[in-house]
Amino acid sequence: MGSSCGSDLLLPLSERLRLPIEQVNFAMCQLFGLFAAFLFRNYLHPSKTNHAIRHVIVTLLGLHFAFFCFGR
Repeated sequence: MGSSCGSDLLLPLSERLRLPIEQVNFAMCQLFGLFAAFLFRNYLHPSKTNHAIRHVIVTLLGLHFAFFCFGR
């Protein structure tokens, strides 16, 4: 384990790609964010879902991304 405070879940991928774990975590969060945006637009469309629910889900997803990338 390196000096990263973020998640070490993708450490095997990081070692295989020979990239720092921070960069792999960030790239995976970006890719998952694109996927989540697709789901968010299709399944939590403003005409179908209350705005408060949309805000809660986005806030929780953003906090998850931040803890995954940066740790405590």
